Amino acid sequence: MRHRLLTLSLLLFGCKDQIPALVELGPLGTHHSRDQETALTTKVQNKAGEALLEPKPTLSVSPPEVAVITQAGRVRCLKTGEAVVSARVGTLSSERPLSCRLVEHIRGPKTLRAIMPETPPIPLRFVGLDGDGKAVDVPAKFAVADSTVAAVSDGKLVASKVGTTTLTATIGDQS
Repeated sequence: MRHRLLTLSLLLFGCKDQIPALVELGPLGTHHSRDQETALTTKVQNKAGEALLEPKPTLSVSPPEVAVITQAGRVRCLKTGEAVVSARVGTLSSERPLSCRLVEHIRGPKTLRAIMPETPPIPLRFVGLDGDGKAVDVPAKFAVADSTVAAVSDGKLVASKVGTTTLTATIGDQS
C-alpha cells in the first residue's frame, strides 16, 4: 500500500499541465524580396506559464496570394501587399501583421560619366519601387565589374582611371 501512494504522489507532482493556455507568434517586420524567408517564432504555454513543446501551432497566412508558409515553417512574400500570419492551437491563436513591399523596379541613372581627373565622387541615387510605383526604403548594394576603373565608397562612385565598367545596383531581389 505504501508503494502505491508513493508512486501516485510522484506521478501527480512530476507531471506539468500539458493543456495550452497561450499561443504567441513573434514579430515579422517588412519583407523586400521574394527570396527572403523568415523563420516564425512561436511559443505555447500552459496556465502556469511553462513552455509546452507539444502541440505545435498550425501556421497560416491571409490572404494567401500575398505570402505563404513554406514546408520548413518559414514565411515568404509572393507580391506586394499586407497580410496577417496566424499561429493556432485549438481555439487559441496569435496573429501578427506582415508587410510585403517587394522591389519590382529600380529607378536610377542608366549611364554615368566621369571626366578624369576633375570629376569628384559621384553620389549614387538608386531607388527601389514596389508594384504600385512607391519607393521602398531599402538600401542599394553596388558591384563594379572592373574595380581598376571605378569603385563605390560610402554610396559614391569614385573613378580611378580612364576606362569603361559596369555598375550594378541591387535592391531587394532586383538588379
